[in-house]
Amino acid sequence: MRSMIQWLPRFVGLAFALFVSVFALDVFEAHRGLDLILALGAHLIPAALVLAATLVGWRRPVAGGVAFLLLGGAYILMVGPDRPPSWYLAIAAPAFATSLLFFFSRFVAAKQTRPTLADPRSP
Repeated sequence: MRSMIQWLPRFVGLAFALFVSVFALDVFEAHRGLDLILALGAHLIPAALVLAATLVGWRRPVAGGVAFLLLGGAYILMVGPDRPPSWYLAIAAPAFATSLLFFFSRFVAAKQTRPTLADPRSP
C-alpha cells in the first residue's frame, strides 16, 4: 500500500504532463518551418513546467506538492475568473489533486519512518 501511495503522485504528474502537451498539437495546422518549431516550443512550456514539478516532487514530495499548488493557482490567475468552469476542472483541478497526492505521500512516508517507543533503535 505504501508503495502505491508513493508512486501514485509521480504517475499522475507524468500523465498530467502528457495531457498538457497534447494541447501543443494544434500548432501543426497553423505554422510551417521555423515558425512551427518556435510555436511548438512555446506551446510545450506548460508541459515542461508540469514535468519539472513532477521531477522536483520525485525526491522532495512537499516541494512537488507546493509546485503543483502554484501551477494550479497560476493557471487560474492567468486565464481569469470569466472562463467556463470546465477550463478550471481540466487544468487546475488535476494540478491541485496532484499536489494533494504529493503531500499525502509525504505524510504516509513520514508516519512509516517515525520511530516508536517500542522500537529498540529509537534513542
